[in-house]
Amino acid sequence: MSGSRACVATTKDDVRRLGDSFMKSPEAWQAAADLGMSRHGYYFRGTRRCPGPVTADVTAAVFGFFPLEFVRTHCAAQPDTPPPPEITARYAESCRAWGRRCLAASRPPPG
Repeated sequence: MSGSRACVATTKDDVRRLGDSFMKSPEAWQAAADLGMSRHGYYFRGTRRCPGPVTADVTAAVFGFFPLEFVRTHCAAQPDTPPPPEITARYAESCRAWGRRCLAASRPPPG
């Protein structure tokens, strides 16, 4: 197994656990509600626009762990209002807020 595949195989369960924890967090729920979006719609709209405007098919290929039809359904069901850059910015801020609340204590102090 190549280095990158070995890394993914070793960390995928932890990454999924962290991602699931974030998506069930008050920060993510509130941001999605504020934008009038479902939790999964918020996830896909908040992350898929990072590389630019891409289709649901590209999003499904990049994530790889959601079935294509699931991604298409949730992407199509969510409006593009507010504009994608605003959704992505709100997604990033909710990630930061969740990280500060849940992960800050797990780091050793600086210095």
